[in-house]
Amino acid sequence: MIHVYLMPGMSANSLIFERIKFPENYELHYLNWISPKKDESIQNYAIRFSSLIKNDEPVMIGVSMASVTELTFSWFCLGAGMMANIFAAARGNFIRN
Repeated sequence: MIHVYLMPGMSANSLIFERIKFPENYELHYLNWISPKKDESIQNYAIRFSSLIKNDEPVMIGVSMASVTELTFSWFCLGAGMMANIFAAARGNFIRN
């Protein structure tokens, strides 16, 4: 049996996974965010949250639109920066000639 833990993004709940079909040998575990305790550190929150995972070698699937947006933005900025460098180098070569 393969244990799969499904974790929604912060503004969603586990219903976002309801239409995904997994093989029969997968046992699904739906996780939802737990409320942090007052003055709880992120490390202690992570330790407390990880206690919800009860199986060895689980498969974790999570959703975070913010991460996708940030990754997309990072790739866009990298591409724009590369293009700026290419045009600056070409302009420098053109002016010298």
